[in-house]
Amino acid sequence: MKKWLSLFIVAVSVFGLVSGCKKPQKKLRFAIVPKMRDNPVFNYAKIAAEKRAKELGGIEIVWRGPEEADPAKQASIIEALVSERVDGISVSCNEPNALAGAINQAVDRGIPIMTFDSDSPKSKRKYFYGTHDQKSGELLGREMARLINGKGRICILSGYQGAFNLENRIKGAKSYLAKNNPGIKIERTYYCNDDAAEAIRMIESHMNKDRTLNGWLMVGGWPLFASDGLKAIDPSKTKVVAFDALEAEWPYIDNGQCQALVAQNIWGWGYESVNILKAIIDNKPVTADSNNFIEAPVELVTKENIAEYKKSWKERFQ
Repeated sequence: MKKWLSLFIVAVSVFGLVSGCKKPQKKLRFAIVPKMRDNPVFNYAKIAAEKRAKELGGIEIVWRGPEEADPAKQASIIEALVSERVDGISVSCNEPNALAGAINQAVDRGIPIMTFDSDSPKSKRKYFYGTHDQKSGELLGREMARLINGKGRICILSGYQGAFNLENRIKGAKSYLAKNNPGIKIERTYYCNDDAAEAIRMIESHMNKDRTLNGWLMVGGWPLFASDGLKAIDPSKTKVVAFDALEAEWPYIDNGQCQALVAQNIWGWGYESVNILKAIIDNKPVTADSNNFIEAPVELVTKENIAEYKKSWKERFQ
């Protein structure tokens, strides 16, 4: 009897140990798809995403984007990620309509998907985290008007024609200037296809023909990502306001070739993408407006506050 009792106790103990062991949780794979791989603005978002994934634990970041701004290639990347059964996708859309089909396919197959930086509002994406681009365009317009005293001729520089975020920045700038500064004429809008070298070529070509242009309003920072990207511009005659405030752009503020930068929260593109996708997986609430838009803050960077901005940047990214 004692022998059987001993065996029973051992069996119960072993069962208790086995049943008490938790199965290891599956590692989540979140894919983040930038507009293009070589645009430095997205590389900082990658740093933030990987840092947040490490903080939370159990998350792998799959970073995959086209080599150039190409909506068809970006859609193909999303389709491939769906086939790989990643656990969530965050994408910055080169063009909203071209990406909608791939986004909808992901959602229909049970993969949560959100957008950052540049939206596809008519798709089935769950959330959009990014800059309020129209208001940011208005800020660019306001700064340009201030710098040229409310009158003169300017050009606008954009990236990929049709990109939702860039078109809204242009819309905001034009709206502000038309309403508040009718003395400012927009000579031309250039599209560089998110290519820094092409942006520099366009600026040089225009300035060689028009040395009296009063300003360049840039809804991205493409020429400022390269050294001597503004060499064709005389800052005493032609003022520059541009988007983003990456390290490569700081010298242009320091030397006076660019007078103002509108800094996006690119840290949030990566960091919050991980937070939001994880919340969706865990069925936790996410604070957003009625369009599921989560507005990220922007900051105006000028010569007066760039030292403070550099300090906060380095604390975060280094």
